[in-house]
Amino acid sequence: LSEVCRQIRNWLDEGLDLVPVAVNLPASFLIQLDCAEQIEEVLSKYQVPPHLLEVELTENTFISSTDFALTSLKKLKKIGLNISIDDFGTGYSCLSYIGTLPIDKLKIDGSFVQDLINDPLSRAVVDSIHRIARVMQITTIAEHAEDQETLEALQSIGIDYVQGYIISRPEKLC
Repeated sequence: LSEVCRQIRNWLDEGLDLVPVAVNLPASFLIQLDCAEQIEEVLSKYQVPPHLLEVELTENTFISSTDFALTSLKKLKKIGLNISIDDFGTGYSCLSYIGTLPIDKLKIDGSFVQDLINDPLSRAVVDSIHRIARVMQITTIAEHAEDQETLEALQSIGIDYVQGYIISRPEKLC
């Protein structure tokens, strides 16, 4: 977290126009009582505006510690951070808790996306997740977009963003 904030600060000092940078947080960190305060301290130390940091959590985080996670997430939203659920659909998804969480984005797991063209069930899952997210005003991101056909299928569903080799190979920035 400190390294990410340090890098964001460097980019800001260079005058770059930035989008939020995502950091995966483990459940063990999220359920600490002072999780939000620790993040706020790091943001302050590097003078990073909160909207430039996005916290990514797996959906299993909420299943194992819903009350603690919800409390921390509310504090993080109050600070001004973006919050996303990573690899959505791989755990024991319970759509009822999605509505109770202060999240901004759902990242649909690549296992559904890579089978999107040949498996009607995968397409139905991706489409359903997107429709539910749209109603809840949550942005959808599809992982594992690797070819033009998959990209076009995701566009036809209305997915907001994609990640994958069709867009860009991973690049070392630092």
